[in-house]
Amino acid sequence: MEISTFEEDTESTILVIDDEELVLDTLSEILSQEGYIVETAKDGREGIFMINSGSPDLIICDVNMPNMNGHEFVRELRDNHPDLSYIPILLLSGASDDPDITKGLKTGADDYLTKPINPDILASRVNAALRQIDRMKRKKRSDEVKLYRALVLKGKSRDSEQAPLSQTGTMDPANIPPAFQECLAKMHAENDGKSCGSVQLFSLCEYENIFGEEWNKYATKAMSIAETTIKHHLGSGDQFSANGENGFLLLFPKLDEAASKARVQMIADEIRVNLLGEEARVYRTLSIETTNVPVTDICDANGKITQDGLETAFGGISAQAPAPYPTDAGLSVSDRVMSQIDVRFVPVWNSMNEEIFAYQCVPYRKTAYGMFKGPDVLHGREGDPLTLDLDLTLAQSAVDNVLQNKSGEYTPSVCLPLHFCTLFGRGRASLQKILAPLKGKSNDFIIYELSSIPSATTQNRIWDAMRFLKEYGEQIAIELPILDRNVPVFQAAGAKALKVCVSDRSDHVELGRFTHDLKKMVTEIDKQKLFPYFYDVDTINLFKAADASGAIWINGRVVGPVTEKVRQSFTLPRRKILFG
Repeated sequence: MEISTFEEDTESTILVIDDEELVLDTLSEILSQEGYIVETAKDGREGIFMINSGSPDLIICDVNMPNMNGHEFVRELRDNHPDLSYIPILLLSGASDDPDITKGLKTGADDYLTKPINPDILASRVNAALRQIDRMKRKKRSDEVKLYRALVLKGKSRDSEQAPLSQTGTMDPANIPPAFQECLAKMHAENDGKSCGSVQLFSLCEYENIFGEEWNKYATKAMSIAETTIKHHLGSGDQFSANGENGFLLLFPKLDEAASKARVQMIADEIRVNLLGEEARVYRTLSIETTNVPVTDICDANGKITQDGLETAFGGISAQAPAPYPTDAGLSVSDRVMSQIDVRFVPVWNSMNEEIFAYQCVPYRKTAYGMFKGPDVLHGREGDPLTLDLDLTLAQSAVDNVLQNKSGEYTPSVCLPLHFCTLFGRGRASLQKILAPLKGKSNDFIIYELSSIPSATTQNRIWDAMRFLKEYGEQIAIELPILDRNVPVFQAAGAKALKVCVSDRSDHVELGRFTHDLKKMVTEIDKQKLFPYFYDVDTINLFKAADASGAIWINGRVVGPVTEKVRQSFTLPRRKILFG
């Protein structure tokens, strides 16, 4: 597999929040001339709404505003929107010694600007803030690439040099080497405060999405690198043993508890460096868990290691090891993953006529380590190399269900989610074959739902994709931030609805306020001349908010059960949804 390097965005988006039109116009003009995309809001509450619609790269916010002032805005963003807390905020104030600036910086703002605005200072502050964000993004991506190279490239070139990974598997005292057990018994008998250390690489699971189905192979290489590092740091009389699927136990009989703890931490740091490079000494984005416990905690009265002792001391950590992937030498990665996927159908409700009029295809994947649905069935999400295979599987299921139900008064539509990239190249050729039975027939058998649309997509590419889809149906929905520059292009090309995931926006928000925010969102969607299509509406409260906001299409388990095949359309009054 190939991991691409991080590509810097050519255009950054800046949100300016101020209640004075003159300030908004001035800042917009200056920043636009610098090459930035500028969005504006007249108070903090409107700013929060716009951020939820599409997060900017930087925020410039006035301190004194009605409805929600600058301090309240900063506090709201930092406290209640942790997924957006990385966005830098520059405060606007009348003077550099304004106590409001000090208060704002303590609340969570990153820098400040004073009025009247100096264009040169504005440009330098904005550039500095964006460079910092860029460095953070590059560092995160760099760590991922280095981990990939460490596990794949080092592994391929140094397999013969590395000691084989111990195959102990679970935390079983019977798997502890005799030499380790003898050393432990001796330390227990001396009873002089010695400890047993543990190094666990469980946090490598965070990187599972990078490697997808090949993860187990790369995790094994990571453990091999870790084991080699540990052996390098063992002195005379020191012992180690594999512990669980991705950890090690360490004994240093010549060191007291404090020195042993320091040695274990040093080894963990060296493992991190050997995986990620020298920068890992400063940036600890890859954590490796270390634990030290008295030897008496894992032994019985005779100094023999026990199952209960291991589980009590280290079980909580080792339990987080990744479950193994099922293997079958006769299957390719694609065949193995696709064989685990079932297609289910989630009802879509029309608020105008109170009718279940469509069913959305949703992939479910049952594995040895859990059940996944929707975009989570592929660990690499839209970047996964199996994205095309998944889309074609859904398309075939959608067509099969349409052909089985295409006659009759109560024939529903089928909503087919597709990644934008599937509409080109090999994906288009495959879709043409699958969708061929629908060409020239009713234009509402399938509602096409487009997602993962790159912001840098050209208008020509959008029109090309839309022309292709409209050969097979006129109903097309898109999933984009409401204010994305491509929304009007899709609308002009024939898109009918704009999809919004409601569950992603509902965390930490009071119902009345959430409903208010959704209403504003619906207003913006209406301005784009599209239907508001809210999906993942899985609770009564989410349904209340979505329905009260004026959404036209509502999708989710709250409006009906998930089914294995498309059922007939039927009338479903909202009171039935609300009160059963």
